[in-house]
Amino acid sequence: MNYFLGVDMGGTNLRFGLVDEKGKIHGSSCVSTEAGTSRKEILKKMEQGIRALLEEERKLKVAVKAVGVGVPGCVDFDRGFIHTLVNIPGWDDVPLANILQEAFHLPVFVDNDVNVMALGELVFGAAQGAKNVICITLGTGVGGGIIVEGKLYRGSSFTAGEIGHSIIHVDGLACNCGGRGCLERYVGNRYLVERALEKYRVDSKRKIPDPLTPEILAAWAQEGEKVALQLWKDMAKDLGMVLASLVNFFNPDLMVIGGGVAQAGKVLFEPLENFVRERSMKVPGACVRIVRAKLGQDAGVIGAAALAMGK
Repeated sequence: MNYFLGVDMGGTNLRFGLVDEKGKIHGSSCVSTEAGTSRKEILKKMEQGIRALLEEERKLKVAVKAVGVGVPGCVDFDRGFIHTLVNIPGWDDVPLANILQEAFHLPVFVDNDVNVMALGELVFGAAQGAKNVICITLGTGVGGGIIVEGKLYRGSSFTAGEIGHSIIHVDGLACNCGGRGCLERYVGNRYLVERALEKYRVDSKRKIPDPLTPEILAAWAQEGEKVALQLWKDMAKDLGMVLASLVNFFNPDLMVIGGGVAQAGKVLFEPLENFVRERSMKVPGACVRIVRAKLGQDAGVIGAAALAMGK
């Protein structure tokens, strides 16, 4: 059996996995990349993580065939070249595939992290058997991956799927991409927390922990706490506005939602599904299913390995 290395580069963590052809992880690790960590330091941590799994490869007496890397930004897939990472400064014009190929003498494939997640869910997860799929991650940023007739669609410049930069407020809040009013600026995890802090200062006497997190807000909403429930409903409305438009435009049979914020469960998914059903046209709205990603925190690693497999 062939083995592949998957690397998932997020806004706050680097995850690594040694993955077989069936999507099973045989060794994994995770290291923190705190805000402000330099590109040089992140590259060093990435190389250390890959090297550690290659040691695991030798212990297991298996052969790694290739490396796949998912990154949160715009990538020229053919060259493995990063144009920019919107939420991680210092990553403009980086030939990441070449850097890692020179270090490890293995084929390296680099793609947008949500494209990678979409591949993982298509091959091994919640989207198996589906033809037309939109995958969305809700975390530090908001990303999208598109499957058309069972194949990943990357677009003319390999940048398709930037759902987080759909404009939902014409003169809205400034976004890291340089635009204003982007969806990501309202439903990304840091912005959800910002909105929560503003609400609690005005509408509640509840003691606020430091740090306040989406997980805490989800727990409060599940307990029936009114401010938290309204926050999740507002978030579902903002996200649902974009998803309903995509249902009408793209007519998918499935929408898969993953990422840390999606772990909120029914406090997000119930109002989100209701809004999408109400605002979509009748025929495409009846066709689509909205589900949680199946692979969880492993989606990026398994998807990156699937990328390295040539899926």
